[in-house]
Amino acid sequence: QAFFELAELTGHPQADALGRRAADTILGSGPDEIVKYATSWTDDMFMATSVLARAAKRTGEARYAEAVARLLTTYATRLQRDGRMFVHAESGPHAWGRGNGFAAFGLMEALTHLPETWSARPQVLDSFRRLMDGMRRHQAPDGAWQQVVDEPGTYREFTVTAMTMIIAAPFLIWPATEPLTTLALRLDGRQWAEIFYLVIPNGILGTMLWNYGTARLSGASTGAFLYLIPVIAIFS
Repeated sequence: QAFFELAELTGHPQADALGRRAADTILGSGPDEIVKYATSWTDDMFMATSVLARAAKRTGEARYAEAVARLLTTYATRLQRDGRMFVHAESGPHAWGRGNGFAAFGLMEALTHLPETWSARPQVLDSFRRLMDGMRRHQAPDGAWQQVVDEPGTYREFTVTAMTMIIAAPFLIWPATEPLTTLALRLDGRQWAEIFYLVIPNGILGTMLWNYGTARLSGASTGAFLYLIPVIAIFS
């Protein structure tokens, strides 16, 4: 993914070559294997699509777009329940928050980087719209989402909230007719308190506990990047 982004920004042929090498490594080797290293979790929808969709865009080769189509439509058929939320896996039939974030990211990556003429676009767009409608229905009053999205008794979870926000941010910011600073000044005390709650105790303290308590530092530090997504979405 990063190599293709670099190639698009700089036109560097070596970056394109490295990105293509990664895409070829991911592609399955037969009709029964869509992508290699698949887990059958919604994570695959983002991890593979983020590379393959960019490969299709940069090279124009249909095989990458075809793999994305098979991956996303197959996983939607297996994992998108009740026409809206995704379960994390067939063996784990729960609407895990971050798992739905991965599904949304994968669908969004395909819709962003593949052309309007892409054969699977109508089906993928329909799946994305239904997922976003499901997320809207299950948003908590304070703006967050739960660890298990459709289980109100589960705790508010920051990463699924961050992932959903980065998808929604462009649609919230682009139509704005006033500077963001002006809009921010209109927030009342309760709204600022809710932002403080999400960012400080839930985000920073949660990251510290994750990094130094329940997980290895290397893995946790990678996942902790998700806590920065809302900030990146706003300032990029």
